[in-house]
Amino acid sequence: MMSLRTPSLAMRLARGVVLAWMLSLAPVAYAREAACEVTSSTARIDYGRLSRATTAPAESGELVLPLRTAKLDVSCSQPEDMTVFFRAMPLDAQAFRFADRGRLSLRLRDGLLDGERVDLGQLDSLGATPARVGASLPWLPEQGIAPVKAGHIVTGRVFSAYIDIDARLDADALNVGDATQWLVQGRVEAAASGAIRDLSVQAEAIAGSCRVEVVRHISFGTLRSTDLDSQGASTIIHPTQRGELQVRCDAPMPIALRVQRDERAGTVAAPEGIGVRYTDDQLFGLGTHRTGANIGAYVLRWGATAPSGQGELLASRSSDGGRSWALATGGPVASHAPLERMGYARPHHTTVEPAAVAALDVVLDAEIYIAPAHVLPRGEDIEADGLVSFEIIY
Repeated sequence: MMSLRTPSLAMRLARGVVLAWMLSLAPVAYAREAACEVTSSTARIDYGRLSRATTAPAESGELVLPLRTAKLDVSCSQPEDMTVFFRAMPLDAQAFRFADRGRLSLRLRDGLLDGERVDLGQLDSLGATPARVGASLPWLPEQGIAPVKAGHIVTGRVFSAYIDIDARLDADALNVGDATQWLVQGRVEAAASGAIRDLSVQAEAIAGSCRVEVVRHISFGTLRSTDLDSQGASTIIHPTQRGELQVRCDAPMPIALRVQRDERAGTVAAPEGIGVRYTDDQLFGLGTHRTGANIGAYVLRWGATAPSGQGELLASRSSDGGRSWALATGGPVASHAPLERMGYARPHHTTVEPAAVAALDVVLDAEIYIAPAHVLPRGEDIEADGLVSFEIIY
C-alpha cells in the first residue's frame, strides 16, 4: 500500500509597512533688525495618523485630507507694507509640493488691517499693482498677498488673516513597500521687513495590512502500489478536494500572490511518458524515499477567477516582478520563478493590474505525478512530502 500525504502549503504574510510624512518647518524666526514680527496661531498643522482604512479616495480619485486653518498676524512698530509671501517648493503655478505624491494649496481670507476689514490683493512682487482683489484669495507660489482698500495697497501696523490649508494626495500614495519619511520646508515672509514665520504641516501615514489563511487544504486519496503505471511512465493523481486561500485586508488595496519557494527543491522527479511538459519552475518536489529516489512532482494551479468584495475578478499574471501584467486564463500554473506574481483584475477594465480589494478568495488546484513503478520500491508505504511557501504582496 502506498499512502500519499497532501503537500503542505505554508503561508507567510508580508509585513505591513509604515509610511511617515512630514512637512516640517523650523520654529519661529525673523530678521534680527526687522521692525516687524510674523506669528501664527499654531506652529504645527497635524493631520494625525492616516491609513488606507481611514482615508478613502474622493470622487476625484484623490485622497483629500481635512481642511486645516491657522491665523496669521503681522505686527510692526510703524506703518509698513504688509505684503506677505509663502515660500516653499512649488508643484506648479497653483500649488506647493506636498511630499512626493501630493499637493498643498493655501488660501488667505478675512483680512484685518489695524482692526478694520480690508480686501486682499494678489501681486507678483512687492509694490506691484494687484492683479486680483477679493475677500478670499488663493496664496500661490511666487505670488504675494497684501491688504487693499479701494483697489490700492495700504500700509498699517497690524495685519491679520486666516490661512486655509488644503492637502491632497494621489490615490495610490499609500501603496508603498518601505517606510518613507517626507520632509518639505516653507515659510511665511513679510516682504518689506524681511520678517518670517515658519509653520509645520505633518501627517503620519500607516499603510494598511492584510492577512491570509488557508481555509481549505488540497486533498488527495490513497494510491496503491498496484495502481502505478507498469510501463515505465509516471502516474497522475488528481485531488479529491481543491484548496482555498482567503485574503482579508483592513482597506481595499491591490493584492498580488507569489510562490516564495519550493521547500523541497531538488527532489523533483519530472513526469515521464504521459505527454505533459512543464518548466523547471512549475514543478515542485515531493521529497525522497529512504532509498534516495525522488518520489515525484506536483504542479499547482491558480483559480482562473476569484470572488472578491468588488465582484468576480480575473486571474492576471506578471513575469517581471509586477512591472507589467497580462490576463491568464484556464487555471494558470503556479511558478516559483523569483519574478512571478499572480493577481486578480477587474473584468472589462482599462487595465489588467491587480484590483484594489479588501477581501479575496483564491482557489488552488493541483496534480501529483508519481515516479514510474520501477523507480520506487513496492510493498511499503511511501509518503509524498511536499511543502511550498507563499507570499502576499500589497
